Amino acid sequence: MSHWRPYSALRGPLTWLICMVFMHPSAALAQVGSQPGDRGDIVGTIRDDKGDPLDGVSVDLSSDHADKILQTALSASNGRYSFVGIRYGAYTLVAHRNGYATKEAHEVALASRTVVLDLRLAQTAGFLLSAPGDVRGDLDSQAKAPAFAAAGVKGSTTAGGYSAAAEEEDTAAVLHGVAGLSWEDLASVDESEASVDCSEEMRLLRLTRSDPKAFDANHRLGLFYLEHGDAGQGIRYLQIAQRAEPANLRNSHDLAYAYIENSDPVDAIALLSKGAAEAPADPISDRLLAEAYLSTGDRQKSISLLQAASKLDKSEGNSYGCGVGLIIAGSPQSADSIFSTALDRRPTSARLWLGLGLAQSLEGDKKQAIQSMLRAADTDPDYAPTYAFLANLAGVSEGTDLQIGRLLKAYLATHAGTPAAHYNYAIALWNASKHNPATAAWSEIESQLTRALALNPRSVEAHYQLGIVYAGEGQYSLAVRELQAATQLDPNKPEAHYRLSQAYRRDDQKGPADRELQEFERLHAEHEEDRSAGILVTEGLNIHNVALPPCNQPKDLPDNSGPGDGAPGRRE
Repeated sequence: MSHWRPYSALRGPLTWLICMVFMHPSAALAQVGSQPGDRGDIVGTIRDDKGDPLDGVSVDLSSDHADKILQTALSASNGRYSFVGIRYGAYTLVAHRNGYATKEAHEVALASRTVVLDLRLAQTAGFLLSAPGDVRGDLDSQAKAPAFAAAGVKGSTTAGGYSAAAEEEDTAAVLHGVAGLSWEDLASVDESEASVDCSEEMRLLRLTRSDPKAFDANHRLGLFYLEHGDAGQGIRYLQIAQRAEPANLRNSHDLAYAYIENSDPVDAIALLSKGAAEAPADPISDRLLAEAYLSTGDRQKSISLLQAASKLDKSEGNSYGCGVGLIIAGSPQSADSIFSTALDRRPTSARLWLGLGLAQSLEGDKKQAIQSMLRAADTDPDYAPTYAFLANLAGVSEGTDLQIGRLLKAYLATHAGTPAAHYNYAIALWNASKHNPATAAWSEIESQLTRALALNPRSVEAHYQLGIVYAGEGQYSLAVRELQAATQLDPNKPEAHYRLSQAYRRDDQKGPADRELQEFERLHAEHEEDRSAGILVTEGLNIHNVALPPCNQPKDLPDNSGPGDGAPGRRE
């Protein structure tokens, strides 16, 4: 029996996480799309009159509520620009370059995960955005969150906070899928010391009572609390174990993780940096440091550490972990290199092929990404995460859509009892509908989402997507029902409140529509307060795992720190 720890499970919206661990397929698919967020990206391509990409164009981003420029981006050689991790709200973009007329785009509403705004700069005055066009990123452009007046603006459901440009909804969806991966700890816990059952708590407490400063008892009890999601209490006992055996690398890793889990990345950096000065470098310490630095907002340091960790250990697990970590930290090019090199040694690894596909997709090479993921499915047909990402990449071309559709349908035939199999097939059909919405299989999409919910009635994302389907069909009362379920299961999913507001409004329920819109605005404002307080809020890319249920701590918990020992009490 293998045991699980929430090694990269910072609960709450306070920080980014770097992958440290192996993928657990079933948990991954169960969680895809479940993380809320109120940040998104504004990205696009700037072209000249002839349609050729323009580089060196400065794009200023400012809030519609203030004159201050918030950020400035410079278009690349392919004309792409990006503003990443932007709070939901209304913005003005101003593009300018010598020899071209300055262009402005007002009231660019960011309320979905990615907005794509393509601009054309003329060498003569009088430039205007294109006439209103189809801004359909979902089944119903009018039910979108929100609809835009300028052509080339699309909504999608990706995670925010990524540092590489994302020009299409496909990229956004792939990145959102990365947020759903779950991971297994590489550093600890081995089966001989894991204590997952709550009945073990009293036994471990008695051991610490009999020998308050013993390494083994305190280490095991600290791990116990980490396994059950109580990082603050885990820190207490792991600190005692650390004082008992300062050179014990495993305990140092566990204590550093506990600090990160408890939103104390600076303590983790101090602990691991001290260890690095006293012992040879090891990849686990580097990846923990990468996670800690990323949670403080230092992406470049995190990327550097992950690159170093990949060179220390060429194993499949370490290569995969570092590669996905680099994707999350915003360096898909480095991840591509790591996965490609690792596949030279292990060409039959499905997860390495999947990782390569993720990197290629986020580099903009969608067709090659699909081929890599198809190779992953061919290598291991039961490797479930591949199918979620392939579903999100449907819509790239009609040819690849046929391949993806056949593969997902075959997988569904052998996994009919798996909610994710139905959900993924529905998403693939939905994405493929971009080519010809008039002939899209809307009834089949609805049917597959309904079956997914029959198997897992608590799937937030399935309720949410089914609500959008019903809205697209004009069945607004049913849309309200599904979107209500999504908001009840996840009250902190702002886009669900926005869509519910729109469904209410189209169902002639103005009062509830106004309340849901206010709730959307409230969630947005809460995160604005976090930012003004200096808290890094970059939801959506959290690599999460589900902690074991907490145990009821006994009232007579022994204080084994002793007077003057310096061990902290419970940390909330």
